[in-house]
Amino acid sequence: MTICEIKLKFQNSEELVVLKDKETIKKIPLILRAINFYKADWEATDTIVEGPIEIPFPLEAGQFFFDNILKYKRPAEPLKTKISEYKEASEKSIEQLKEYMEFAEYMECDDFLRAIAFVLAKKFDKQTDAQIVPHFPAPSV
Repeated sequence: MTICEIKLKFQNSEELVVLKDKETIKKIPLILRAINFYKADWEATDTIVEGPIEIPFPLEAGQFFFDNILKYKRPAEPLKTKISEYKEASEKSIEQLKEYMEFAEYMECDDFLRAIAFVLAKKFDKQTDAQIVPHFPAPSV
């Protein structure tokens, strides 16, 4: 079995995160493109990417993402899907969920993004417009 290592550097941490799981790598288009550029046959040969990939997000967002990327799928039937299917995300704040969505968008992981968006929408179900608006400030013109 071959090894694969990609180092990631998050904006708020000097500690490098080393991504080794090939199934995880395949689920993340941004990382997959980077490793394919580095070595096209990375799945068949040992591959250790030397320099870290800079990630413009906090480490906590990355940890949540990597802990859940393989299990969080896009809700197939949003009306029948239960928030309990995304237990870890349902325990997070609205601000954290927004950051996870931005992270997923940066990594180009649409299924993960939609899973987090589903949880966020469920959290907003219980709020009034006045409670929701402050979370999405109008852009300045």
